[in-house]
Amino acid sequence: MTAKSTYLGETTLPVVVFGGDTDRLEFVVRVTFPELPLAPVVRSRTVQVTD
Repeated sequence: MTAKSTYLGETTLPVVVFGGDTDRLEFVVRVTFPELPLAPVVRSRTVQVTD
């Protein structure tokens, strides 16, 4: 895993996927705030794979 300090609205998350055997893939990102008493923020996106 990697860590980077940034504002949530000002960053992108590049994703590389190899060898998926399905027509749909789900990507899930979990953002934590170790210094703050906040619950993690989780967002997911499902993409459809086409040839």
